[in-house]
Amino acid sequence: MKTKRLNKQRFTVQTNTECVKDNLTGLIWARNANQLGRVTWFNALSSCNNLNYGGKTDWRLPTIQELCSLIDYSNFCPALPTGHPFNVVQLDYYWSSATYANGADYAWCVFLYHGLVDVSTKVTAYYAWPVRGGQKR
Repeated sequence: MKTKRLNKQRFTVQTNTECVKDNLTGLIWARNANQLGRVTWFNALSSCNNLNYGGKTDWRLPTIQELCSLIDYSNFCPALPTGHPFNVVQLDYYWSSATYANGADYAWCVFLYHGLVDVSTKVTAYYAWPVRGGQKR
């Protein structure tokens, strides 16, 4: 498999699949951070679970912890590590799979412009960033 190392070994781009391995967490992310466009939480969950990308079909919506693992609070616009290899990153909210404990109609999300973690109603349309591997919670 042909790969390219970036950001001091943090990320490995799998060029034949357009997937990115985070060598810190072991997670595999879709390189295209706008794979699904703006979708409600319900559609994000379903679309990630049914995604066929990079020759793989075991994609899912990330947990809030997994999504936050990408955030570099020393950066903004986007709040990702310097030299990250991702494409089409939106400076907007991204859904996590985590439902808000104080209200089943809400879910956790992260604002990629500066890394703000927030909750929003599940019927709002935000972005979804598919992930593979790690712990499914």
